[in-house]
Amino acid sequence: MLDVNMAWSAALSLIVGILTFVAKEKFAELARISILLNKTREEVVLIPSMEERKLSKPEKKKLKGLEKKVQKKSFTDQYGKDKGEEVYYATLTKQAKGEK
Repeated sequence: MLDVNMAWSAALSLIVGILTFVAKEKFAELARISILLNKTREEVVLIPSMEERKLSKPEKKKLKGLEKKVQKKSFTDQYGKDKGEEVYYATLTKQAKGEK
């Protein structure tokens, strides 16, 4: 009976030891990934924003025409007042430039 208890205790100790080792490795990997993510976020903030090119005169005319054709209301209804205006002008500007 004593040998069975000792074998059972040894087996449980081995399993607990392996699980502890695996958990420690996973937490270390999680900490490493968290540090990398924070560094990446900091680097993204430091990247200068891209400058958008100015519209040419024909593109400005096309933009004015698009403003008359496309209603802003559908964008503001879908995205809300502030975000809707941003999306509206971004979409029309992209169309005026002939970009997809």
